[in-house]
Amino acid sequence: MWIHFLILILMCSITYLGCLHKKKSKYMYIGLFFLFYVFAAFRSLEVGNDTQEYYRIFRLISDQQSLTTALTVSRYEAGYIIYNYIVSRVTTNFQWILAINSGVYIGASIWFVNKYSTSFKKAIILFFSFGMYYNVMNIERQCIAIAFFLIAIPFLERKQYIRYVLLIMLASTFHMMSIVLLALVIIPKIDFTKKGDIFKWSVVAIVFLVALNYGVNGLKGYFPYLSHYLTDSMYSEGGVRIASIALCGIRIISVGLLLLVNGGGLSNTRENETDTDTANVFNKILLLDCVISIATIGFNMYDRIEKYVCIGFIVAIVNAIEAVSDRSNRSIIYGIVFIMSFGYLTVSLIYRPEWSGIFPFSFYNY
Repeated sequence: MWIHFLILILMCSITYLGCLHKKKSKYMYIGLFFLFYVFAAFRSLEVGNDTQEYYRIFRLISDQQSLTTALTVSRYEAGYIIYNYIVSRVTTNFQWILAINSGVYIGASIWFVNKYSTSFKKAIILFFSFGMYYNVMNIERQCIAIAFFLIAIPFLERKQYIRYVLLIMLASTFHMMSIVLLALVIIPKIDFTKKGDIFKWSVVAIVFLVALNYGVNGLKGYFPYLSHYLTDSMYSEGGVRIASIALCGIRIISVGLLLLVNGGGLSNTRENETDTDTANVFNKILLLDCVISIATIGFNMYDRIEKYVCIGFIVAIVNAIEAVSDRSNRSIIYGIVFIMSFGYLTVSLIYRPEWSGIFPFSFYNY
């Protein structure tokens, strides 16, 4: 577990030094990328619950003589199989898959946070404390899909919906669940600076959650495997349900604190920014994240969907905190959000190591 705290210390040191020498900020980005990349790309097969399964699939695909047969040997999406097949034609060393996956996800995340956050240093620290970094050591197919989503956000922002949809469709060939991100196209404009909008969307969210709960329970009779997830899988265990409550609580408390200090409103608009399209996109992401987080209390597996929008949620929260006029209030909110998120992450890694399988950590033995 000491590596967990080492990464935090090194990350804070790199961002602090980068802020002291703003002209050399590019070295900060390179340093952070290198820090995150080393532990993710060069980990052993024993690190991460899903790593062994990805290794098995890679070996299975490597043994196929044609792409046609490779597409028939696994339940995984076609895009991920084709990607593995191409890599396997170049090398049969599975470590290259881990290296490419890590580079794509970490690179896209750092680029996204730098592009949209008003405080890169604070957003990247929350990126770690919310557990987004450790995703790449487990849900690698989804991390590739998340990277495509992050890259697609500028198209959503500029209302270039065809390009956005195409990228999401590409993401779905790696992880089918990413198709839910198309909802961001049809959700109408949201302005959380208006109390009326907050009330309206709160009511919509409650109605949606009630309908979702009945919908999932109704589908059990038609999809027996879904019933298995609800009753007999790890997602129905009490400990995992407590985790869902914690996940939801952290999000709701973070938003609640901002509404409290802002007198009932919330702004994601960056300073001197007149175009509100960016703020609108992040308002949608924030709403979607909160709704999904609440839904996870009823069905834990929804947390896999929440991971898609969590990085956007972090950026939205950081931008909203930076918009708070009182510096003391900003510091208090940052402190509470970090303590909650990092505390929960650390406790879960220590007392429920089987949830992720990341610790004890070991490097790949060449």
